[in-house]
Amino acid sequence: MFRRHISNILGKTTNRHLLAFFIDDYGAVINDSSESQKKIASLGYDLTKNRFTQFDALETDDDIDGLFEVLSSFTDINGNNAVWTPLAVPANPDFENIKKCNFEEYFFKTNDDIYPLSNNRQHVYDLIKEGIRKRIFVPQFHGREHINVRMLMNALKEQKPEAYLPFMNNSLYTFRTNDGKFSSSMAFKFYDINDLNSYDTIIKEGLNAFEHVYGYRAIHFNAPGERENSVIDKYLFNNGIKYIETDKIKRNPIGNGQSRIQIHWNGQMNNYNQRYIIRNCVFEPTADIGVDWVDYTFRQIEIAFKWKKPAIVSGHRVNFAGGISEKNRQIGLKALSMLLKKVTDKYNDIEFVSSEDLFKIMYGG
Repeated sequence: MFRRHISNILGKTTNRHLLAFFIDDYGAVINDSSESQKKIASLGYDLTKNRFTQFDALETDDDIDGLFEVLSSFTDINGNNAVWTPLAVPANPDFENIKKCNFEEYFFKTNDDIYPLSNNRQHVYDLIKEGIRKRIFVPQFHGREHINVRMLMNALKEQKPEAYLPFMNNSLYTFRTNDGKFSSSMAFKFYDINDLNSYDTIIKEGLNAFEHVYGYRAIHFNAPGERENSVIDKYLFNNGIKYIETDKIKRNPIGNGQSRIQIHWNGQMNNYNQRYIIRNCVFEPTADIGVDWVDYTFRQIEIAFKWKKPAIVSGHRVNFAGGISEKNRQIGLKALSMLLKKVTDKYNDIEFVSSEDLFKIMYGG
């Protein structure tokens, strides 16, 4: 935990106990369904590579219902419920149209058209809008889709099994380049510096799609998969993004798998007056790394508060996804409930905040 103390030194302080959850990957298709997953496995794909291929899928009615039940069970000093900031994508590849054109052209489809296509997601979109209205589920921007489009299309044209088999079953699993440096989930990474030009369009279309799906403009961005080149800060600025998540020590990609080191801290401003934001706690209750996640995350929250910093808890949807395994969702939600109880028991002045709330309090909006 020593490094957690060091990482909380820099940045603006506050005497308020502010707790935010920044949770990645909402809106992203991974497994289409249990049936699709079984077909992919029967073709020789190893699903045990990671917990995302094993358990993650587009959120279901039960996923959102269960999450909202836990969040609504806890209130802060102001009478507000616990709140989720999903870092969400508003779109996914349009599988059928991409297949029809034999992988010669890329199409995407927004999630308001995707959710109703599945029997266990008939009410997801309405639930999400209700969560936004109640301010317990306030999405921000995670990219247009959670895939590197160029890498995906090249792999599909070559019929690389690790991309082709899932895609033909309407699923998106992470795969890597031959040198292992580049993952398909890294939506804004690149080998050729000229690829950066395409990201201007992707960001513009993505933020417009976000507004279409969620009903408001996003102000907060976190890149999928791995950090983006800071060149795209300008594209984000031009489309309304005021806050960009990054790492304390960021490897800024410059192409060909190379990067340059940059140092950042919470609230630091760039040339466009955007502020960099860094998460300082981690909560991944379905990741088996030999820790008690409730205690582990709680101690990180304590450290943040000791240094008079907001506690920004990082996580992924997979911890609360039950579309493939209900047990997986139950484990995640139980741990979340235990963590929230532990926090509210110790800090009777706790304040639950979305990222938007947090930024207003700390930086004036």
